[in-house]
Amino acid sequence: MDKNKLRNKIIGLGEHSTRKSYYPELRKKIDELELYQKVFDRIDDGVMIINARNSQLLYFNKALQNIFPNIKIHSTLKSFIHDRGLITQIERQQIPDKTILSITHSGSQPQTYEISFTDIKDFSAEYYVGIFRNITQYISLNNELKIKNSEIQAQNEEYLTINEELHERNSEIYELYEKLLVAKEKAEESDRLKTAFLQNMSHEVRTPLNAVIGFSELLKYNGVDPDEQTIYIDTIMQSGAQLQSIIDNIIHLSTIEAGQEKVNISTVHIANFLTTLHQIHAPNFESKQIDFKICDTKDLAHLSIHTDETKLFQIISNLLNNALKFTPKGEVKLHCCISNHEIIFKVEDNGIGIEQKNLKQIFNRFYKIREPHNLNVEGTGLGLSITKAYLEMLNGTISVTSEPGKGTTFTISIPIDQFTEY
Repeated sequence: MDKNKLRNKIIGLGEHSTRKSYYPELRKKIDELELYQKVFDRIDDGVMIINARNSQLLYFNKALQNIFPNIKIHSTLKSFIHDRGLITQIERQQIPDKTILSITHSGSQPQTYEISFTDIKDFSAEYYVGIFRNITQYISLNNELKIKNSEIQAQNEEYLTINEELHERNSEIYELYEKLLVAKEKAEESDRLKTAFLQNMSHEVRTPLNAVIGFSELLKYNGVDPDEQTIYIDTIMQSGAQLQSIIDNIIHLSTIEAGQEKVNISTVHIANFLTTLHQIHAPNFESKQIDFKICDTKDLAHLSIHTDETKLFQIISNLLNNALKFTPKGEVKLHCCISNHEIIFKVEDNGIGIEQKNLKQIFNRFYKIREPHNLNVEGTGLGLSITKAYLEMLNGTISVTSEPGKGTTFTISIPIDQFTEY
């Protein structure tokens, strides 16, 4: 029925009613309904009102009629929602106070609507108000957004991978730079030390060489007193021994750096070894009036070990010579013991000592401590570096403790696979 006809019929009933007092109120209600109708017809969303008891449609606006052309008053919700000619898909979702249906409307161009239902109750009846909202564009944009997000995620993962690769490459470059910097510093230090070594070597070689040449010329003259001849000859021999020591150190260093130094294992009788050390070094200490003692040897009298005797002898000799040079007066002690499959030697002196700042550098090649009280001490700066290199070849270690003015103690430890009694 046409809306105007329905309106006129309702008004006409009111005008001919015996209870005309209701007419103004009825007309007001009708005007309100027409106003609501105009408002709802301007809404883009479809709107409908359903009787909750029988699911019959009481009201729908133009937007809903455009969605469902066959919709009619008093038709049921199911009759047009499940119209298989229009609806291709329905999804149901329940949330507090609302039921949401997502439907796909075929039509000329498939559209998807989200339908929400809200309960409305008064004293006499219960209704459902349904809102049909077209979410086709939202779904399309949402799908595009998902695709974009996936692309961005893939791009981010690619950037992350590239960033990790760059980080690793930067770390490698930084590590290489650090190594090059260390190598550069070592090369510069090596050049400096070699220059200092050559300058020092010219002095170390020239001094005994001048003594040999000078005293040899004095011996050519007739009339030299026999006692003086003996002094000259002793000086020549001492200078020759000093030259031999310098040359030996240079040869040892060159063979070590060339990797040509070999380890020759043999049986070493500890008591005999210590006796030989004492016999060779005692005269040097006596000449400077320094007391030289070998301690803690009672338990070692009949023990032998297997190691490179020549290198072990050179190691201990270098440490004793070092103690002799830096001990103006007092005493030097050599301790020896076996503990936990290691033979341990300690060379202890009460000489001038070493500053803490120099302790880590004294094992460097060509290094000599440049302190006022050390300037007159002879040496090439190779003894301790050779000692450390020999110890490493024997899988041993060396450590040093010192206090200026009170003395120095060098401790070496060499592992031994076995030792025997004889």
